[in-house]
Formats: sequence, structure tokens, C-alpha cells
Amino acid sequence: MTSVVNTRFAVLPSLLVVPSQEEVEARFRAFFLRMRRDRLGADKPIKLNFSEERKLKSLAEDAWSRRMRVAGLTSIKKPALAAISGLAREGGRLVGPASEHEVHQLAAKLHAESGWMREVSTWVMNEMLRHVASGERGVRCRRSSLPGHPASGNRIMPALSHAFSTRRSA
Repeated sequence: MTSVVNTRFAVLPSLLVVPSQEEVEARFRAFFLRMRRDRLGADKPIKLNFSEERKLKSLAEDAWSRRMRVAGLTSIKKPALAAISGLAREGGRLVGPASEHEVHQLAAKLHAESGWMREVSTWVMNEMLRHVASGERGVRCRRSSLPGHPASGNRIMPALSHAFSTRRSA
């Protein structure tokens, strides 16, 4: 089996990675205390009074709200927000055939379900074998024109492979 170091890929833009409101508040507090420590000296204990604490929370809440508006996440509920942020931060897990055996299993299932597309699924299998042999994972197909009778999928598969390809060559 091929070992793949990076099995994750970017799904959502990093703009959608918005820290939680508590994290923003903690960063504001750490910055405020560091400024006060630099001004007063490191030997004195530093505490915030009630009005400073309230101001800090208000500034942190405003900054978090602005960040949410910029990301377009103001209407997203909390559980979905955590999932979206996680997906934007870590990316999606790349799955797909990672060995020749998995490619052959996938092609056998495709042949069993769609016997009339045998030529096309054979072409897809050969493309997957080529991709796996180069040490990659998943599916990548070259853009090409497949011969065959009408309704055999010979136009659909290359168009789909081009539409989902990461490389856009004419």
C-alpha cells in the first residue's frame, strides 16, 4: 500500500477560520495585560478592574462580530459553525484508491453496475492505475475523447474528469 504523507486538501477558504468568541477575548486580555506589564513593570501584580474587564469584553465581542460578518457566517448556527471552521482549518480528508487492488475493486463494481459503459469504465480504470502508479491517491483523469456508440458515456466521463480536474489545460 502506498504511504501518502498529506491526505488532506483545502475545501473551504481560510477566511472561514474564525476563532471562537472566547479565544478572541483571551487574546485581547493577554495583549492588554502585556501592555500594562510593559508600562508598569514586570514585578507588580496586574489585575483588571470591573470597567476594564467590561471594556475588554465589549471590544472582543465587536472584533469577533466584525470577523463573522466579513466571513459571511453571521446566520450560521453554533454547531454548524464549529464544523465549518474545522473543515476550513484542517481541510477534507482525501480518499480514493491508493493501491492497484483498490482500483481493480472499484472498476469491478463499476463494471457490474454499468455493463453498457464497459469501454468507458475500462478507460477510467486505466487512468486510475496510472495515477496510483505515480504515487498519488484518488482519481485524476486526462482530458481525452473516447470513441464509442452514442449513449455509452463516452462524452460524459471526459467532461466530468475535466470539470473536476485541478489542472486546467485547454
